[in-house]
Amino acid sequence: MDLIFFYDLFLWTANEDGSTDKYAYAYFKDHVLYQTNQIIVFKLRSQLEINSSCFCGPSRNYILSNKDTHSANIYQAVKNLVSLNWPMDRMIWYWESEHPVPAREPEMEIRYEKEYLSLLDPEWQKMEIYIRIKNCRGQYVYDKFNGQPVYFFKRNRPIGI
Repeated sequence: MDLIFFYDLFLWTANEDGSTDKYAYAYFKDHVLYQTNQIIVFKLRSQLEINSSCFCGPSRNYILSNKDTHSANIYQAVKNLVSLNWPMDRMIWYWESEHPVPAREPEMEIRYEKEYLSLLDPEWQKMEIYIRIKNCRGQYVYDKFNGQPVYFFKRNRPIGI
């Protein structure tokens, strides 16, 4: 699972009273665009996405946050966008606590039932393998309703016998 953060900056027109209705007071006359009661502002938009191959659907993305702001001063627009996304780590932590799988930066903890296998003894030709998954915080993750099962090939007899 990957987290993707991106932002867009572009010029936008807004009414002087603060609303962002772009085309409310714009009109063409003699092939010239006239704007009344409007100012040009900087508009910033940000989006935080989670990209994972474990999500169902064609896009495999989940939008965690989508924020936008505008201001006549570009520095104020950036400050506004930062404050809208603050604190981003808590937003990610809250989402991960509600959706434990798929885990970000997963680690597998593997435990075997026996130390080795033997082709000679039928009792030692089978082994059970136990796997537990940890997320990036070292917590074990499992969700019986939203889990990702792992399947192994089952062989009743060793190859060549």
